[in-house]
Amino acid sequence: MNFLITGGGGYIATKLALFIKSIGEDVTLVTRNPEKLKKELPQVTIYKIKWDDDNNIMDLCDNIDVVIHLAGVNAKNSVIDPFRAWNFNAQTTNRFIKIAINKKVRRFIYFSTAHVYSGNLSGLITEKSDTNGYHPYAYTNRMAESYVLDAGRGGKIESIVIRLANSYGAPVFKEIDCWELLINGLCREVIEKNRLTLKSNGTQHRDFIPIEEVCKASYFLSKINFSTSIKAEIYNIGSGTSTSILEIAKIVKTRAKKLWEVNIPITKPIYSIKENKQEPFQYSNEKLRKLGFKIDNSLETNIDNLLMSCKVFFT
Repeated sequence: MNFLITGGGGYIATKLALFIKSIGEDVTLVTRNPEKLKKELPQVTIYKIKWDDDNNIMDLCDNIDVVIHLAGVNAKNSVIDPFRAWNFNAQTTNRFIKIAINKKVRRFIYFSTAHVYSGNLSGLITEKSDTNGYHPYAYTNRMAESYVLDAGRGGKIESIVIRLANSYGAPVFKEIDCWELLINGLCREVIEKNRLTLKSNGTQHRDFIPIEEVCKASYFLSKINFSTSIKAEIYNIGSGTSTSILEIAKIVKTRAKKLWEVNIPITKPIYSIKENKQEPFQYSNEKLRKLGFKIDNSLETNIDNLLMSCKVFFT
């Protein structure tokens, strides 16, 4: 199959392109700034995309079987400029899928976020749970989802929405913007500063999934057959188990000691107002598992690998 992956300079896109290429598929990675990427990924076909030029996008979709759309305005920048987030995340995605339909792309996979459910996840979250997230990032992703799913329900294209939990793991190269991700940032701090600093009391829970498993699941979903005439599906991609931020920091501390016999201190801020403790939640991946995909979520092994990568990157 021929794959087109957007968001070419990003954390997931680069890892996913290399993974799919390693399987033997044809991959085209598109980005607005391709020159640096070509030096880092010489084995992948990389082109420049002009998001305001429909003809350019149409040319890039020639002979493409599967589009994986990862380009988007992130959560931080969505708050800074909600109009830009709306214009790109929602409206550009709407234009893009129409072009993909016109070019007879078979399947369109859109990467969304667990934030569409809520800014404070609780209980059991399945693909049928209400989407009540009103952060600009969540809202604009939810609108993009609706365009993608409507196209699939209308029989115009096969469409899949991936609602991703919190990924972690080493990037393809260290300059990729991924170090604000919690586990990535903690592992980098161990190497650079010999400490672990939390910005809260650490009781908040998150669902963490290794980037390698995100890549495997994405490729798996590019190959599945739809079970009904409706060609539109949503899948949660997460580990299925939430872990507190403090517990993650403790695991990083333990693994660093195991690897290098160092004792890394964990520091937390002192608050005058007691923070509410968040209860564990379950970000269900049951729908994906029923298709036969099993997620490997060994925190210790994956954090070891990330720590060793950070050792190479930052020393």
